[in-house]
This record gives sequence, structure tokens and C-alpha cells, in this order.
Amino acid sequence: MRGSTARFHAMNLPPGSRQRQSGQVMILVAILAIVLLLAALLVYNVGRVNLVRTRLQNTADSASYSSALVMARAYNFTAYSNRAMVANQVAIAQMVSLASWSRFYCLVFADSKCGKFAANGTDRAILFGLKLFGSQPGKTVNNIYQNISNSVFNTFDATTGPVVTFLDGLEGVLSNASTAYLLGTAIEVPAVADQVVKDNDPQAALSGAGTAAVAVAEGQLLTYQRRYTPLRRQNDPGNRFHNVTMASLDPWTSSRSGSEDPPFTTGLTAFGRCLFGAGIGGIDFFGNWSGTAALSNDNTQWTANDRGTYFGFGVCIIRAGWIPIPIPIFMPVPPSTGMGIAGGNAGQWQVGSYSGLRSYMGLSRLNQPDWESPTINLFVERKTNTVDTTKQMHDRGQPIAGGQLDMYDSEASGMLQVASSANAYFVRPDGQWNLGGYLVYGNLFNPYWEAHLVKTPLPLVLAADGAQAGAGP
Repeated sequence: MRGSTARFHAMNLPPGSRQRQSGQVMILVAILAIVLLLAALLVYNVGRVNLVRTRLQNTADSASYSSALVMARAYNFTAYSNRAMVANQVAIAQMVSLASWSRFYCLVFADSKCGKFAANGTDRAILFGLKLFGSQPGKTVNNIYQNISNSVFNTFDATTGPVVTFLDGLEGVLSNASTAYLLGTAIEVPAVADQVVKDNDPQAALSGAGTAAVAVAEGQLLTYQRRYTPLRRQNDPGNRFHNVTMASLDPWTSSRSGSEDPPFTTGLTAFGRCLFGAGIGGIDFFGNWSGTAALSNDNTQWTANDRGTYFGFGVCIIRAGWIPIPIPIFMPVPPSTGMGIAGGNAGQWQVGSYSGLRSYMGLSRLNQPDWESPTINLFVERKTNTVDTTKQMHDRGQPIAGGQLDMYDSEASGMLQVASSANAYFVRPDGQWNLGGYLVYGNLFNPYWEAHLVKTPLPLVLAADGAQAGAGP
């Protein structure tokens, strides 16, 4: 009954009351529509600004990462150049060693001289010992060795000098190339950053703070590495080139030794009448040989030295009536020494033209675990009037709502600004940071440099924001 009565009374309200209620509902609907419209405009504006800001951040990240990648590639190029210079030095040491080795054997078996190098008497002593026991077959073997040693010597004597001279010239090219590449790259970094920004967002650019930050980074990058001149310097960080080169020598070049191997196997043996026909017996000659190559402490000269010790041991049996008496014979032979020298004033032993260790690029802080380059900090900005918000549409005469419903931008100086930072870092691909008991530092002898993004320091962000606000109207 109550529900029926209520409906009855409502149906019988005066006409004016129903109109007032309808007007109130329309006002509420209008207010709600305005609120919804403002919310939609706000969502639209925030969405457009955030979309542009995200793209701007991606642009800044691309620019800073590309700049760091340019530096990483430059460090790797320098590392390859330095390694090539080390390899050339090792090759020079090998050629000098081969010159010394070939001279040594040529002097051992030459009758009088080997090219312009006088014999030391080794071969004459061996031939005399063989002759005491009939000469054969040792003399024939000795002649074969003589021919082989002469051929080996003539080959290396003709090629070693030109090869050493060529490698020495190539060292100069590599030295200058790595220096020029690094210096040029440090100058190239801001150009790369600016170009990447333009390619990704033509309406964006480095801000004033960003340009200043790049200039600071450029100065730091130029001092992060330095040119070392190891020539005629001892107890100097520049001797790192010296140490790496000596550690890179192959075992044969740095220290070669042992009993005689083919083609100079002993084989110097004679059987027959001995002691000028007084008896009969035999003799055999043995030899031991060793050699080394080293770079002088002042880095001006490579010296190789080969030397050998020969001796003969034989037995001559003579008769005293019917009793055979063995007489042991030990016969020392004058040692022979071969030598190869590149650089310095070596006279007849000089091999080619050699200028010593060339200058090279290395990190400035050698005694610190320096695994990261200076950071490249970029600040990229874009004018807010390039963002398609309701304010910009209103200014172009294309308002969405019009009147007081348009929403206005309030970015500092009318600019959107983002920050990004990156650097090059040194990382071993095998993960081994402790080799031979020594911690591996970042260096420009190993091409293990890569690039990555890093966090922009907060003081720089605050300073850039302050500079942006201060530049506004």
C-alpha cells in the first residue's frame, strides 16, 4: 500500500515541480560532461607529453651509447695497433735470431769464411781430428754440412735486412695511425652525438648544458690516454711496450739450446788408421748449441747471439808386441759464435735498419685498476611547442574545446629535457681477471673494450635543470 500511495502522489505532483527536477539533472549532467572533458584533455596532454619524452629519452640514450661505442672502437683499434706493433717487434727479433743462427752454423762449417764473416777455426779443427782417423765418412758429412750452412746463410743474409727494414717502417705507420685515430675520435664524439640526435628526432637537439657536458667529457677523454715514448728510457711506464714484447717472444727466439738437430746432426765420424798410421780406431764429434735474443733496456737495439761447443772423443788402438793398447783421445774444438744485431752501431753484424721501439698510445693511469673510460653525459631537449598538445592545437587555430577549457604547458623555458650517460669499459671475455698472480687492469694492448649506458650523476641532472630554468623567460 505504501508503494502504491507513493507512486500515486508522484504522478499527481504539480507541473512546476517536475520541471525544476529536470533542470537540476541537466545541470549535473553538464558539470559531469565538463569534468569528463577536462579529464580526457588531461589524459590526452599527459599522454602526448610522455610519448614525446619517452622518444626523447630513447634519442638521448642512442646518442650517448653511440658516442661511447665510438670510444670503445677507438680503444680496440689502438689495442690492435699496439698488438700489431708487438707482433712486428717479435718478427724483428725472430729475423735477427735467424741471422745469428745462420751465421753461427756457417762459421762452424766454413773452410775460411762465410760471406764477409771470417771463420773461427771450428771447421778446421774438426777436419784435422777426422784426418787423424782416416777422414771418412766424417769428411763427406762435413762437406754436406758446409754446403747446407752456406745455403741457409746466404738465404737469410739476403732477406733478413730488407724484412727488418720493412717491419721497422711499418712500426712508424702503426704508431702514428693509433695516435691520430684516438685524438680524432675524441673530437668526433660530439659530432656523433649531435648527428644521432638529429637522425632520431629532427626536432630535438643538445641543450646548452648538454653541449657543456660533452665539452667536459671530450677534455677528459683526451687525458684518459697518453702517448708513451719508450726509446732510450729505462724505469719508465713507457717500458710496458718493452715488457709486453719480451713476454710475447716464442721459446726459440728467447732461448734456444740443445744438442745438434737435423740438418746438423753429429755424423762427424771417422774410422781407420790413426795417429798417422800408428794404430787403428775411430773418433766422433759432438756438439751443443744455445742462443738468445733480447731487446736492450733502452729499447734501441735487438741483439741475438748463438754459440756452440764442439768436441771429439776417440780411441786409437796401438800394439806393443802382441798387446793392444787403447789410447783415448779427447779433442776440444774452438767455439763458434754467430751474432745478429738490429739498431745501434754494430758494424758488420748490423741487420737492416732499425729505429727502436716506437711511440705508442696507452692509458694514462697505468698503476690503477682502470676499467672504465670517462663518462659521456648528454642532455637533450625539445621545445614544447613541437608537442601536439591542446595548447599547441589552440595556437594553430585548431582547438579541441576552446575558450577556458584549453590546457596550457608549463615546462621550464618551454622545453622538455632528458639526460643520458654512457662510457666504454674493459672486460675480459673469458672472465679471468687474475692471471699469473697479477690483477688484469684495463689497457690498450687487449681489444676488450665495450660500451654501455650508466646512471647520470644526480648533481649533473640538478645543474642541467637549474640551467634550463635560468634560461627561461
